[in-house]
Amino acid sequence: MYGMIHKGARHAVIKVFGEEAWEKSLSVSGLSEEHLISAAHYDDVMTYSLIEAISLQCNITLNEVLRAAGRHWVEYTITAGYGDIIALTGRNLVEFIENLDRMHESLNRTLPKAVLPSFQLISATPNRLEVIYKSQRDGLEELVLGIFEGVLEYFDEQMEIGYTVTEEETYFTLIRAECPAASHGKAKPILDMAV
Repeated sequence: MYGMIHKGARHAVIKVFGEEAWEKSLSVSGLSEEHLISAAHYDDVMTYSLIEAISLQCNITLNEVLRAAGRHWVEYTITAGYGDIIALTGRNLVEFIENLDRMHESLNRTLPKAVLPSFQLISATPNRLEVIYKSQRDGLEELVLGIFEGVLEYFDEQMEIGYTVTEEETYFTLIRAECPAASHGKAKPILDMAV
């Protein structure tokens, strides 16, 4: 993964747990500040080592680390100078999701080693969105869930998010919070990472 992923994790940890927690996590992972160069590519093993170290230092599960990192990802990308990319991806939630793959294609030109996921909006009604997520990497559904939470905050939307994993893809469902079906299959709340 690219160093910008590590920088995004740093942003989330410092914001929620403080600078000391980040420094300890970085040390335990065996990484250093040189592994935080945004455009540099690092082996996935390094990233997973960092996630495990954050989990241990902050006393939260791996899934909670992934979800928190995802939730803060949008905020991080905006503060790190990528706000124009976010703004150009869509003027509302539906446009944003529809254009995610196009945005990833443009990023692939500047980050050629990136292994980017795919998102397909398969259904959109005023109260419910259904999205197919595919990735060559396994086990990152909670990261994506967190990213969706961050995107919802960005667009000032209130929706519950759930997902179902199959062998080939993951189905995400986003339902308006006031919709009666919203409580079915929703993601369990975690620590309040929106501090």
